[in-house]
Amino acid sequence: MSIAATTTPATEPGGAGNDGQFTVTQTALSGLDTVITYSVAGTATPGAANDYTTLTGTVTIPAGSTTATIDVAVLDDPIVEGTETVIVQLTAITASSPGISIDGANDTDTVDINDNDFAIIEFQL
Repeated sequence: MSIAATTTPATEPGGAGNDGQFTVTQTALSGLDTVITYSVAGTATPGAANDYTTLTGTVTIPAGSTTATIDVAVLDDPIVEGTETVIVQLTAITASSPGISIDGANDTDTVDINDNDFAIIEFQL
């Protein structure tokens, strides 16, 4: 049994239909919760008044399920910037049924945050 991640892109401002999401998938059902820790990197900045809400660093696939999500709540800002990234890498399983492992070929994925801001340049004579 293995665990892998896939993503949904995001657009600023965040909210319904615009937030990003990582889906962590386990290949078979487990009778116990599977708790996975992950690291976060990328060019987007987490935290209030930045690009997205800080992620917790753990995700739990409930017993009897095969998926869980890591939601990337995008925050709006007035700064004109290019596409930024949030990269999550699954790093360890801290609780689970025996035989569950992280698929090293699919343990990292990226959510792109596309900016919706634009600049207006005025020219006065």
